[in-house]
Amino acid sequence: MSQSGRRCASSGTWTAAHDASRTPVPDLPGAVVTDPVLSRDGRSVLLAVEGPTRPRELWRLDTNALTWSRVTGVPELPDVPLVEPTLERFAARDGLELTGWLSRAVEPTDPSAEADPSADADPSTRSVPPGPRAALVHLHGGPESQERPTFSPQHQALAAAGVTVFAPNIRGSSGSGHEFVHADDLAGGGTRSPTSSTAPGTSWRTGTPSAPGSPSRVAPTAGARRWRRSRSRRTSSSPGSPCAA
Repeated sequence: MSQSGRRCASSGTWTAAHDASRTPVPDLPGAVVTDPVLSRDGRSVLLAVEGPTRPRELWRLDTNALTWSRVTGVPELPDVPLVEPTLERFAARDGLELTGWLSRAVEPTDPSAEADPSADADPSTRSVPPGPRAALVHLHGGPESQERPTFSPQHQALAAAGVTVFAPNIRGSSGSGHEFVHADDLAGGGTRSPTSSTAPGTSWRTGTPSAPGSPSRVAPTAGARRWRRSRSRRTSSSPGSPCAA
């Protein structure tokens, strides 16, 4: 809130300002904008801006002209291919529509080349080994949080190594309304575990079908509040499941 009380800045999936007018902000410098800090005179807002191929930086928004100026300067990233994730939609077992961000593995430039195992090899010359692609299903922490196209060094490194990453917004995620965010509250009337939503559609989306008699090449990982649940699901999943989560 500005010192005069005439301007207020907020960020989020959706903020309902019942007693104020809204001003759309054009030309966002990144896919995700968070953590607004309004100046005391209300003439500018400082925000954190990032995208899947650009780490978080600070930008200043002029609230009168609605123009952006960069405050910090993040060094340029190494000259290696970075992945732009795509927003995917799929249905859970009970038909509920879910979404997730898919970071596809970087295709090898020379399929016949061997991967260089050297730790100090130049990343720009390192090739992805040929053969079936592995995949990772990443469940966000929170637990009431949301997957967005932010900059993830982990996802980028995995994609560069030939591993596809799928980050779903499972039931219980924020950003899709009150009913959805409480859909995994079993004591409050929810009927489904949040991690039960991830298996349908995962194998075709990651492109890693399991060969008969071989273990699945899709593995789960999770943020702090989902990790215990993903481990229990992994150990209790049926053999041959396309996604242990």
